[in-house]
Amino acid sequence: MRDYIFLDTEVYHRNKFKVSHSMSKLKKHIDDNNSFLLIPTIVRNEVIKNIKQKVNHSINAITKQKRQFEWLSEYESLFDASSFEQYKEKVLDNIIDSLEDNFLYLGEEIKCDNVCAEDIFSDYFSELPPFRDYKEEFKDAFIAYSILNWAKFHQVNKISIISGNKNDWGEICEREIFKKKFLYYQSIDEYLEKHLQIEDAILGKIKKSMINQLPTALLTTLSNFWFELPCELWSEKEQDPILIQNSIDIAINEGSIYIIDGDTHGSFFEITFNGQFTYKVEINTPDPDSSVRSQNGDICYRHRVKGILSAEHKFSANATILKKKDYFFIKEIIPQSNGSITVPWTEDEDEYEDYIDKFIEFIPTSK
Repeated sequence: MRDYIFLDTEVYHRNKFKVSHSMSKLKKHIDDNNSFLLIPTIVRNEVIKNIKQKVNHSINAITKQKRQFEWLSEYESLFDASSFEQYKEKVLDNIIDSLEDNFLYLGEEIKCDNVCAEDIFSDYFSELPPFRDYKEEFKDAFIAYSILNWAKFHQVNKISIISGNKNDWGEICEREIFKKKFLYYQSIDEYLEKHLQIEDAILGKIKKSMINQLPTALLTTLSNFWFELPCELWSEKEQDPILIQNSIDIAINEGSIYIIDGDTHGSFFEITFNGQFTYKVEINTPDPDSSVRSQNGDICYRHRVKGILSAEHKFSANATILKKKDYFFIKEIIPQSNGSITVPWTEDEDEYEDYIDKFIEFIPTSK
């Protein structure tokens, strides 16, 4: 299910600014669930700045060791300034390109131009998180308010905040103004585990609600299907058989119910499911094989055929589900396997008599 996720700069730093195993799992989760990664421009610029600082620090550490290798004259070119500069640029490009392709330019860009500076300074002088003890965490404050305003504008219920800085983001998410929208997680692994638990809980509730609602709701969508009786039931005069009554039983495969769209903390879900129609019809119709021609040329029937025919048809469908508090109800059902459902009469003429004995009772009519 879809979710909205923010990664603090600390998460990139903890993963050494690489697409680590945890970052790869998060990327797969985002792709599989059509989730959104929220990328404040402040974080993007800070990550790139930190990468450059780390690479420069490493290159400088290497160059300081140059004098220890001066006697290796044949390897002097390794420590040539231009070679180091080229190497540094290559490393920077590789690291930044990898993060940009997978994360920094993957999601929704969040700018801070929607933030009121008065709110920021009010928090600062009130020593509210992230300004405890007058820590100058203006960066986090701008990020928090920009994400909050974006969520309100786009009517997003919850934002998952992932950061190892519990003293900063953990406290921000506990503030009254933010906690209605923000859910705090200390790591990617914690977030993925909790998200799976929430998704399983929602799916369980939907299954419990839908297993009884779906069959009833499907009866109103049967116009998407049509039922055909076998041609053998039509007389030579193309008289329709007399249908005394018919019934339709619908069974839903609970294990096939699966959420294909919807926000984890939202009120809209789209599910897919499979099931089976069992269609039964009681017939009372002239038997074409017992017809005789009268003196005036009219066709008369000596027998009528009476019995019950049935057919089974497996189908798949999608349904739009709305949530109100803890109650789930169906808004719309869209069958994915429209088509003709043929009620069988016989598939093989040689088996006709056996079929008749099993399903049909011949009742002679008065001549």
